[in-house]
Amino acid sequence: MELGFCGRDCGICDVREAYGCAGCRESGGVPPYGPCPVAACCRERDLEKCGDCQALDCAFLPEREGGPRAASRLAPLRREGLGGADRAAELGAGLRRLFWIWLGGDAAVYLAAGIASVLLAHGCTWALRLIPGALELAVCLAMGRTLSRLGEAYRTVPPFLTAYGAVRAVSGAVSSLPVLAALTLLQGGLELVWIFRLYRANEALLERIGDRRAVLWRCLARWAVAVGAVICLMSVPVPSVEVWQTLQLWSWVDSLPTAVFVLAYALAMVLLAVKLCAAVLWVVRWVQLWRTAETFRRLGTEP
Repeated sequence: MELGFCGRDCGICDVREAYGCAGCRESGGVPPYGPCPVAACCRERDLEKCGDCQALDCAFLPEREGGPRAASRLAPLRREGLGGADRAAELGAGLRRLFWIWLGGDAAVYLAAGIASVLLAHGCTWALRLIPGALELAVCLAMGRTLSRLGEAYRTVPPFLTAYGAVRAVSGAVSSLPVLAALTLLQGGLELVWIFRLYRANEALLERIGDRRAVLWRCLARWAVAVGAVICLMSVPVPSVEVWQTLQLWSWVDSLPTAVFVLAYALAMVLLAVKLCAAVLWVVRWVQLWRTAETFRRLGTEP
């Protein structure tokens, strides 16, 4: 099989049959109907084929040209960048499975935490505190198993994901405030690491096929770390009001100047804005994860 600069088999090329083309290698990328811009671009970049290029600003991408004709012409090149049609379909199915496990797992954990809190308030056994953490660990293990099947790009995600779930499960059994604060920081750090690595893995795969959504995943990775770090610090448990009253600090707080309270109010507004930003990132994450999965799935099924 002789591959042209575009990555297609010259033996079944309709242009070769219609115009009597000798093939990309024989003709030097200049078929009988005129110079081929893809071949010229490959020669200029010293590439064996278009699929070896990592440029995100390629003029031949369907996002730039528009229309189904351009998309169908470049589909074989994009599939080649992922490792073939079977590999693209596998990535698409795996990311869709990850989407549903992650989304459904988060909903189940929040629901279990709410129910456990209500039951604990009515005097039920303290063992109910362990249910949300155990459920989250199960979700993390299921997600890690899915990611481990997706190949080298996602290899570094499951260990941190599993460690995060384990710390989350242990936190439910801890009542000591200092230990719980330390576990909260550790849990938040592990969560930031595995999410960052997942986002960068999606970015790397999209870069292979020249999809501009890779830039969005890169930005999401950075913002997720920045916002997640603030949310993690806000989640650290602090002494209750009764403890502060026992320490007799309220009289000292009342003596502070008004400017301090204004600054505290401004800080509270900033933290509220961070929470709103986290909510936006949360929605964008789900949308882009689904769209990325659909991109890979289509590449695996398109002719």
